[in-house]
Amino acid sequence: MTTMMKVICISDRKGSLIRPIKKGDFYYIRRESIWIDCDGDAYGEVYSTNNDYIGQMLLSHFQSL
Repeated sequence: MTTMMKVICISDRKGSLIRPIKKGDFYYIRRESIWIDCDGDAYGEVYSTNNDYIGQMLLSHFQSL
C-alpha cells in the first residue's frame, strides 16, 4: 500500500528539472520512497497534485501540512 504525504513547497527549485517546483504549491511525497544520504539529507519521490511524477527531491524544499 502506497502512502502519500501532502506537502507545500517552501523554496523554488528550477534548473535541470523537467517539472520545476514552485514555492506555495502543493505536492505529494511517497512515504516509502524516503531515504537519507550519508550527509543526513533526506530525499523522496515527489508528485504533483495531478499525480504526475516530479522526481527524487531533497525534502528540505517542502513542509508537511
